[in-house]
Amino acid sequence: MNDQRILIELDCLLDTRLGTLSKLSQQAAANAMNNDLWVRETDDFQTLSNGLVTNEAYKTTYALRDVETLARSFLTNIVDYLGNLTRTLQHNATDGIDVKDIYLTINTNRYDLTNEEIGLMIEGLRPHVALTTQINAVKYTIDQLTPGLLNANYDSYILYDFDEWDKRHREQLMKNPMPEFSIVAPRLHFTGKVPDPSDLVSDGQTVDPFRLTQLIFMERLDLEFLPVFFYSVTRPATRTKTPEKQSPHTSGSLRQ
Repeated sequence: MNDQRILIELDCLLDTRLGTLSKLSQQAAANAMNNDLWVRETDDFQTLSNGLVTNEAYKTTYALRDVETLARSFLTNIVDYLGNLTRTLQHNATDGIDVKDIYLTINTNRYDLTNEEIGLMIEGLRPHVALTTQINAVKYTIDQLTPGLLNANYDSYILYDFDEWDKRHREQLMKNPMPEFSIVAPRLHFTGKVPDPSDLVSDGQTVDPFRLTQLIFMERLDLEFLPVFFYSVTRPATRTKTPEKQSPHTSGSLRQ
């Protein structure tokens, strides 16, 4: 039996995109919610905010996000994904299948948090995951999160901006593939442009660009994409439409 070790970015647990908008303009954040940010295909917050915030201003402020941004951010739907995943892993561990212990590590990354704040964050997350899940926190920069570090210490990595990680570490990943390691990211076009449907047709069939990306990486990385809904703030009670539940690892094990 193996331990299951999950690393997740704090920016996935909290909707710091909405927190960034709120920092710039509370009305911009409200507009983005009214415009159904839960089903967006890009982070075009200029359009989502009805022009109250430019994309340039958003990107600049998001790059400088800090504890004030966290204070303006709310828990995302990723906690439901983590809850389903860890409870499945716990069930497998109870049955003696595949899993020994479950470790969930939060990467605080750019945020300077006190030990007390980290403790409160962990206790706030605990009710959302399986009882046996052991939670802790680390502080890695994106440059430190090399394929070698990830593969040696974790079984999966849940992040927001896969494109940014890929740009930093593609060369090392090509030299040191880790096909059993899972990276989970949102279905977002970080170029800011949604592909023209006509460009996604091959031999008369529509090609899913995210599935194509998975195929490109499959010999080097187990790449999974979740609806952006999971990386967004929980919907208000008046909004009942949600995407189909999705868990890419139906066996409940991120690495067999």
